[in-house]
Amino acid sequence: MSRVRIVPVLVIAIVTLGILFGAWQGYQQYRLIAPLQAELSKIPGVESVTINRSPSDTVVIQLGPVQTLVNHDLQSTYNEIQNDVIGTLGSGESIILKDKSDQTLTLDYESLQPIIFEGLNHGTYTQMIANVEKAAAKEGIQARVTMDYHNIYIQLQQGSHYLYDFHAYRLGQGGAVQ
Repeated sequence: MSRVRIVPVLVIAIVTLGILFGAWQGYQQYRLIAPLQAELSKIPGVESVTINRSPSDTVVIQLGPVQTLVNHDLQSTYNEIQNDVIGTLGSGESIILKDKSDQTLTLDYESLQPIIFEGLNHGTYTQMIANVEKAAAKEGIQARVTMDYHNIYIQLQQGSHYLYDFHAYRLGQGGAVQ
């Protein structure tokens, strides 16, 4: 009867696992991540893309001023990004949009949030959009608010600074979703 030598078996197992792990990492980088980054970079308004696979899957997008683009606002840009990410990586990834805001624009946006959340809570969407755009204009801010069935998209621009945000909500149930 022959004896199984533990050291060679362990070495072979470790080498095999290393090769499989390396192949999986290579596949993810060259067949998933790099093509997705290239595809996302083609979307108008996208300046840079970073995909972090650990500890949780996160796609970080640096956006440029999308409201100056013809027929392309935050809503359509986000939907294109989301469709590409879900099509490649699945639906478990979080998408983070980075903008170029400053402290003044952020504070002005914070003063607009009660109007937004009140409109969402009461379901007065068209009035809420008009009130946000009117209040923003008083502060010298260009505002665009759009909605789809799931999210409200807020774009603010003041000078060379711009702020993008979106909130999930439930149509007909009032209120934002956290």
